[in-house]
Amino acid sequence: MSNYSEVRLGTIQNLSLKDVWALEEKHFTPWLSRNLDILGDAVGINMECLQTELQAGDGQRHVDMLVEMNGRDLAVIENQYGKADPSHGWRTLHYALALGAKVAFWIFEDISSDDERLISFLNEHPGIDIIGVQARVYKIDDSLPAVDFRVIPASQDSLDRVSLQCRSSRDVSEKELFYGDYFPDMINKVYEKMAVKGGYGANKGHWNYYCSWNSALGCRNPWEAAFNQRRSSHGYYYVHLMLRDKDAKENLHYLHQNEAELMKGLPSSVRVEFDFEPSRKSQKIKFIHPMPDLTVEKLSREERQELIAWTCDVLPKLQDNLTALVEQQTVNLAVVS
Repeated sequence: MSNYSEVRLGTIQNLSLKDVWALEEKHFTPWLSRNLDILGDAVGINMECLQTELQAGDGQRHVDMLVEMNGRDLAVIENQYGKADPSHGWRTLHYALALGAKVAFWIFEDISSDDERLISFLNEHPGIDIIGVQARVYKIDDSLPAVDFRVIPASQDSLDRVSLQCRSSRDVSEKELFYGDYFPDMINKVYEKMAVKGGYGANKGHWNYYCSWNSALGCRNPWEAAFNQRRSSHGYYYVHLMLRDKDAKENLHYLHQNEAELMKGLPSSVRVEFDFEPSRKSQKIKFIHPMPDLTVEKLSREERQELIAWTCDVLPKLQDNLTALVEQQTVNLAVVS
């Protein structure tokens, strides 16, 4: 007969993430990017890392990780050592908005009841689902450490909703596949021409119909490249300047007055439209490629490359022209003052 009173047990030791991975950015995030299956098993979602330390929004900060869930939907992951703090929470929301992700995983070691209530409140008004994940590290005696990810109760309903959406399968359309190939290729080639990075790049299996770069007027007034594929109009491709700060109308008026300077050096085939709407906070200036009745699914490889080459030619010139006009406007305002 076994003597159960003599069964030997090990001692569980609680460790911090820092005990195992000294630095979050250099050690924990790279490890997690290569071991996403552990987090995926904890939340019940298959995840693939697309990029780490990715520039987001105004370019001053970088999201820890951009991932694809079940081969379709984008999510951001923000890691934090120690107790969750509000600055990381708002930063996580900022990254998700900037990168077009509908889900944000916020990983921390502990969280206050107030911050958990805030996550619960935000998830009741979903635009972005915030999945709070508590990370704990354990070891038994001299064993190797093990990490345990657990979703906090305030995020459980949101996780259930996200998991259900991920499980609903659908075929990826030709248009989505096109965007998933086109924009990353274009962003890389544009970056070779000018020192700005795309604020968002579509990935194969997941798509967006535009990408953006900071303009000379700042991150709230970006350049964007996009396709118009509305059924009610002829398709076309364009680059536009999105004016959406408090001076949007004044800036549009100033640039319209200086249209010749703004268009300097551009091919004569480029058509410009000043899209002014008094009741709208944001205003647009479109620079339209001459290709008529464009349908993305029917573009040949040569036509795709021609559109990218056109963007690489037009966008740097527009940025230089805008920079000169902004500098001139600043001089004029100083003289008036």
